[in-house]
Amino acid sequence: MKERLAIVGTGIAGLGSAYFLKNDFDLTIFDSADYIGGHTNTVMVEEDGVSIPIDTGFIVFNHVTYPNLLRLFQTLDVPTKKVGHVF
Repeated sequence: MKERLAIVGTGIAGLGSAYFLKNDFDLTIFDSADYIGGHTNTVMVEEDGVSIPIDTGFIVFNHVTYPNLLRLFQTLDVPTKKVGHVF
């Protein structure tokens, strides 16, 4: 039998943790809101004539300071795009 583990919060930290721990623990996830996703909000943006979903919750995401989120995106085959500079 797997050990039980509780995760509080369904933002990217909670959901990312749950994804990577799902095979090792019996998880229960709690959130004070009546929806999952934390402060995320997906909007559609036109780029080169194609409508693409942009998640504004990760508007500050970059490849340098978010290595664990980058690992999650790579595991899920979520494409990312390097833009601008990290200061």
